Amino acid sequence: MDQDKHALIPGWNDVLSWFEGHSSFHDAEILELHLDRMGKSYIRIHWWIIRPELDARGYYIMDKHAIVTLHLSGISDLDLLAFNFQNVIFGLQIQPTDEGLKLSLDPCHGLAGTITAKEITAEVAPGKPTPPVMP
Repeated sequence: MDQDKHALIPGWNDVLSWFEGHSSFHDAEILELHLDRMGKSYIRIHWWIIRPELDARGYYIMDKHAIVTLHLSGISDLDLLAFNFQNVIFGLQIQPTDEGLKLSLDPCHGLAGTITAKEITAEVAPGKPTPPVMP
């Protein structure tokens, strides 16, 4: 998302600040998607920064884990597919449209597609998600 579009999404500067200016969401995992036709919908995404340094085992260091929640108000269109147990995206973009803002979830594994909403706000909560409980 271009720098001039940050003003369109309250809270996006906090996301950028936590992730040191990065916002691609490459290999991020969608944890939860909640759609509400009358109220606020949201999508919760786990993401982190991959450092160029290696740890003692020879793996790239994954740092600054956080859960980013995008709150969506006034959804006017959506096109989603492939919801799965694990939903990893290749990337995330948000673009202005005549109807508001279009959130694009680029496919990798699982959920992908687009959601157009009148308003999107963002919040970032540092930390890793709790592991899912299997039924």
